[in-house]
Amino acid sequence: MRRALRALLKRPDEILLVALENGRIVGTNHILIFRHLARALKPAAIIENMVVDARARGAGVGQKLMDAALKIARRRGCYRLSLTSNRKRPRAHRFYEKFGMRRTHYGFTMYLD
Repeated sequence: MRRALRALLKRPDEILLVALENGRIVGTNHILIFRHLARALKPAAIIENMVVDARARGAGVGQKLMDAALKIARRRGCYRLSLTSNRKRPRAHRFYEKFGMRRTHYGFTMYLD
């Protein structure tokens, strides 16, 4: 895991945000920036692993992680910021909607390992 994290930190189009509370990780947010072919290679951002520890939810951790992700995406000139969320997480969906995010696509996943 340490080797994987070191490799990730060297990639300029991947940003790992980590929220700490008293030296303990309470949230993460992994931002991937890529050039979108259908938009003349304009950058777009995707959030993966937006996770807040259950004991820290409601304390503003998610708000800070999302604010930071939005700031990074705007600073990088991204035309959109998107993420996927499990259909079974309506509370999380309401949280994302507070940021102005809306449901736009129907997602599909195929696990390959």
